Amino acid sequence: MDNLHMLQAITWYHRQGYSIIPVHPNSKKPLVRWAEYQKRQPTQEEIKEWWTKTPDAKVGIVTGKLSGITVVDIDTDEGAEAFEGYLSDSFITPTSQSPHGKHYYFRYCEGLPNTAGVFSGCDIRNEGGFIIAPPSKNGNDGGYKWAEGCKIGHVALAEIPDSFKEYIINSSSTSYTSIYNSKNDANPELTSVDNELTRVDILQSGTRDEDLFHLANHLVKGRMPIPSIRKYLKFFACHCEPPFPPAEVEIKIQSALKRTNNSEKNLAQEIREWVELTSGDFSVTNCRQELTLVDTKEIKYISQVMKRLVSDGVIEKTGNKNGIFRKIETESPDIDIFSIQKETFPIRFPLGLHDLFLAMPKNIIIVAGTQDAGKTAFMLRTASLNMNRGTEIRYLTSEMGGVELVSRLEDFEDIPLGDWKNVNFKECATNFQDYILPDAINIIDYLEVTDSFWLVGEMIRKVFDRLNDGICIIALQKDFKTELGRGGSFGLEKPRLYVTLTSNPPAGGLAKIVKCKNWKIKNHNPNGRECSFKIRNGNEIRQLTEWEYPHAKN
Repeated sequence: MDNLHMLQAITWYHRQGYSIIPVHPNSKKPLVRWAEYQKRQPTQEEIKEWWTKTPDAKVGIVTGKLSGITVVDIDTDEGAEAFEGYLSDSFITPTSQSPHGKHYYFRYCEGLPNTAGVFSGCDIRNEGGFIIAPPSKNGNDGGYKWAEGCKIGHVALAEIPDSFKEYIINSSSTSYTSIYNSKNDANPELTSVDNELTRVDILQSGTRDEDLFHLANHLVKGRMPIPSIRKYLKFFACHCEPPFPPAEVEIKIQSALKRTNNSEKNLAQEIREWVELTSGDFSVTNCRQELTLVDTKEIKYISQVMKRLVSDGVIEKTGNKNGIFRKIETESPDIDIFSIQKETFPIRFPLGLHDLFLAMPKNIIIVAGTQDAGKTAFMLRTASLNMNRGTEIRYLTSEMGGVELVSRLEDFEDIPLGDWKNVNFKECATNFQDYILPDAINIIDYLEVTDSFWLVGEMIRKVFDRLNDGICIIALQKDFKTELGRGGSFGLEKPRLYVTLTSNPPAGGLAKIVKCKNWKIKNHNPNGRECSFKIRNGNEIRQLTEWEYPHAKN
């Protein structure tokens, strides 16, 4: 694939407001959990990360309201012939050629389903779906390209023809299930039939073969006993125009059985592969949305597969809600102790903490503070102490907008506003792990949790998993009556340094080292030491006392 061509296309799609996702080079499986990108566009940083990791990934455009498109996917000659019957000779809309057919791009049409099999060879991709877009390649099956003169952006998106919309909306009223379910269940022989059946436009010459197969397929999927299926199909075979040979009914039944068995095997494999690609907690709904499954029986089948995966020890139930699972990790990367270069992470902290704590790559540092104790002052001062040391810094703030942030930075008497250009500030309140730079200094000010405090440990773990050679300093809210910040002991597992800041007006504040695993000086244990400090101008932190054990100060 011409990577430059692909990157140009991806950039253009993003600028036009389309929500895009990376798709496996050799399948139609998204490489990310993409439910959230049905609600928001990915960031440029996310896109860069995806295609850096998998440069030959296909580009998928999320269909529906967010991207403003509804796509008709045609993949057979019969489907093309049927669909083009709804189009006028002068009709034009953006159209791409796929390896097996065409994709017709329309202006978003609210209310149309995201579904397969509108008729043979025709699928609709709408809210909850996605479509593979040019210039993606599809393994050895060719690629996707815009039809001549029909490139998106060069021609306007047309409205879906009213006659086609009407067909989709009304097609369920002539479904095969509505025909046989309307009959008397107590009469499996179906010795009589309502005269309305003769007016239904099915079972006619040219379509009877396909109609009977679809009927057999519906009955097999509905778990009807095979003898009853034979009776139903023989009845309908006799009422075809012209009659369908009864001897060939068995062929339809066996084909339907084989298709259903293969379909379930393929779906089970697809669900297993999705589970293998996922990380963290997930639900049946996540699986359904990201595999774009809309059939009721397929959705129920997901739950069956999940139960098997639990029995097989692949996943386990988690959390306090039904239907939430996590993958059981059976493999983790080996640590080659003979190739490791023992390196520290050069960083400076307020209150001289770097003289007590030895920061190392992939370290988490927690600063838990009471209200007005100086959490933000500590975080901003940490950024200022390191912003000219050659290491990239990303500062994620959950409570300050741009105006307030600039006001806080202008209060730094010792640092001109222009010097802060070396710090990448971002406004972020959730999913902090998505914005972590693996090899940089990351600062989270602060990790907001208003309930379910036990989730703090999980949120910290997700940040930890994103780190490589970088570190992350995380601010937490702390209550005056508790020693630890929000999350309690759940937040103690990953951090190598855990410091609390407690407001103590008018004397100032009290800092305490609750946990320190990497001592700067051997035999000089920092754990439990405290010091007093004061905040000046909202940003200058003055240490008033040395780091001492409480009893040493008395």
